[in-house]
Amino acid sequence: LLRTLPNNLCFSSTNSTGISRLRRVLRALAWLYVDVGYCQGMGLIAANLLLCLEEETAFWMMCSIVEDLLPPSYYSSLSLLGVQADQAVLCHLLPLYLPRLDQLLKEHQIDLPLITLQWFLTLYSSVCPTAVTLRIWDLFFYDGSVVLFRIALALLQLKPLTHTVLYSLIKLSLVA
Repeated sequence: LLRTLPNNLCFSSTNSTGISRLRRVLRALAWLYVDVGYCQGMGLIAANLLLCLEEETAFWMMCSIVEDLLPPSYYSSLSLLGVQADQAVLCHLLPLYLPRLDQLLKEHQIDLPLITLQWFLTLYSSVCPTAVTLRIWDLFFYDGSVVLFRIALALLQLKPLTHTVLYSLIKLSLVA
């Protein structure tokens, strides 16, 4: 839990108020969703929610994310089937919207999920500043999971394609 938001005072030490709150939310989620258990992406989402919401509200928001907003088995501890399905959809969208990037990835034999899987698992909280993440979540809570695809395509389109940009995207995803 200390690795969740180590630079935030609420989560920086075992005595920080956020750590005990985060532990309770994640334990309650693991108890409620036995098939999910704990997925590291959920911790980052819950921690960011706890920065803005009371503990119980953050818990219910997490329930809404797991039950209503994301496909079934998104965080399943055995397969992550839901997020894998989303990654497959994104792979089908890429040649339609960003054909040059799709071609570049194929030329270098790079699987798109290597870059984007963590983005989806953490609802972008692992790669965007908190203020940007919260804006993305506003859209996500309003429009649903389609926003995850829109944001992914927008982020991938932001910079002109070069090998340096491509490898920095991969590095960013691996570090997060």
